[in-house]
Amino acid sequence: MNDAELHDLLRTHARVNDTTVASWNLQSTDLALLDEIAATRKTRAPWRRQLIAVAASVIAVTGVITGVTLAGPGHNNSAYAADVLAGAREDPRLLIDDPDWKMVSVNEYSNVNGEMLFSDGQHQVHVNWYKADQLKDYITDRENSGAKPVPARLLGRPATTMLYDGKPDEILGLINDDLMVDVGIGKGNESVYPVVSAKLRTVSVDKWLDALPASVFSGNRRNLAIDELLTGIPIPPGWDAGPLKQRGFVSDRYQLGAAVAADIGCAWFDRWFDARENHDQGAAAAAGRALRGSRNWPVLKEMVASGAYSQVFWTFAGYTKTGKNMDANPPQPLRRNEINNAIGCS
Repeated sequence: MNDAELHDLLRTHARVNDTTVASWNLQSTDLALLDEIAATRKTRAPWRRQLIAVAASVIAVTGVITGVTLAGPGHNNSAYAADVLAGAREDPRLLIDDPDWKMVSVNEYSNVNGEMLFSDGQHQVHVNWYKADQLKDYITDRENSGAKPVPARLLGRPATTMLYDGKPDEILGLINDDLMVDVGIGKGNESVYPVVSAKLRTVSVDKWLDALPASVFSGNRRNLAIDELLTGIPIPPGWDAGPLKQRGFVSDRYQLGAAVAADIGCAWFDRWFDARENHDQGAAAAAGRALRGSRNWPVLKEMVASGAYSQVFWTFAGYTKTGKNMDANPPQPLRRNEINNAIGCS
C-alpha cells in the first residue's frame, strides 16, 4: 500500500483535516486496524476523544506520530473522508428515526437502486429504493396481486399503503423527484406500521453514516474489503477489479462477497462458453477447472453460514464438467442466460 492510499484510509475514520493527515509518517496498516478505529468512533461520541483513540491505535502500530493538530473552528469536523461524504450525499439516507430501530444491512447496487434492512429486535422492515418512474408499475403490480391501495403519508409526501386482508403490508411512495421507496412491513408485522410510517426519514449525511452497522463497508474500506475477498480466487485473464469497485457505495459483507464471486465467476463462465463455441477444448477445460475449484474459494466458504448463494454457485460451476444442467429432467445444455440469472451476472 502506498502513502496516498494510506492517507485516504486514515481520513475515512479520523476526525481530522487533510493537512493533519498529510503530516503523519506511517508505514503500514490493514483492514483490521480500520475496523478497530471505526468501532472506537461508534462508541465514543465526543470527537476529541475519538481522535485520541485513533491516534493511540495508530501509535500502537507505527510507534510515533508527530505534528498532529485538532481540527478547530472553521474546519470540517466530519468523521468521514471526502469520498465517503460524497457517496453518502448521493444516497437516500433513510432511517427509522427511533432508538429502538437499528439498521441491520444496506446495499447499494447503483445510484438508483438499493436496499436496507431495519430491525427493532423483534421485527424486520425492508426498505428498497428504485427510479421514481417505476412507482405506478409497483402499485399496479401489487393491485394485480390482490392488494388494496389506500392513501397514506410517507417522508412528508403522499404515498400508498397496500393492504392484504385489510392489514398494511407495504408502503409505496416517492423519496424525491428521482427515487421511489418500497417499505416492506410484511405479514405479521402490522403492529410496527404506525412507527415505521411516521418515523422513516431522510437524515443528515453524518447521522446516516453513524448508523451504518459494523458489517457494512463504505468508501475506501469497501475497496479494501474487495481486495481481501479476492484472496485465494484465480483471476481470469484480462479481468479488472476497477468496475466492481466503482459499482455502488455501501455493501454489507455477505452481499459484497456475492458481488465479488459473481464478477469473477461470470468472467470465467464467459470464457467457458466462448471456448466451447470456438471449439477450444483447452481453454474450456481451464475455465471449467477454475469454476469447479470455487469450492475452495475463501469468500464462498465464508458465506455458507449466512445464505444459499455459495451452494447455488457451486451447483452451476459443477455443471461445467458435463456442459449440462444435470438437475433438469431431462438434463439440458447450459445456457448463458441461465448462468446470468443464477449467480447474478450483469
